[in-house]
Amino acid sequence: QTQQPEVPRPIAAMAYVGDRYHAFEEYFDLYRSTGGRAFFNFSWAGFFLGIFWMLYRKMYLEGFIIFAICTFIYLLGLYFDFSTENLSLLQCIYIAVDGRRLYWKSMNRRIDRAYQMYQGQNSPALAWLKNHGGTNLWLVILGLIIVIAAFMIDI
Repeated sequence: QTQQPEVPRPIAAMAYVGDRYHAFEEYFDLYRSTGGRAFFNFSWAGFFLGIFWMLYRKMYLEGFIIFAICTFIYLLGLYFDFSTENLSLLQCIYIAVDGRRLYWKSMNRRIDRAYQMYQGQNSPALAWLKNHGGTNLWLVILGLIIVIAAFMIDI
């Protein structure tokens, strides 16, 4: 049996991102043409939602890493008695400025994984990308409930 060529990357990206692909397409093209180097762009969703935007876009690893770094810095601040009151703002600014690039890199890792798992099998590769991409609203809702509950317990 002859192996089919891989699904073209833009089609795989459309399958992964879902209905809102065209909102990201311009940025993805810029990242592709610059080899993923960062450049300034600002995402209001990344700024106002921060890690919740990352979870919504299924960037679990990236969101966990940023959360872990901020938690570590916060704990250092408690231990060494320095202020961390602007930490959340800095985190949101970072996600607003670099979030789309992180999303592009996350998407490309998943596309590469689909290519590796389903070598030349386009239909299963696209189905896998659709399943592992898109958005996860329920995780964001759960996260917001946990944050609200934490604030209520603290009051």
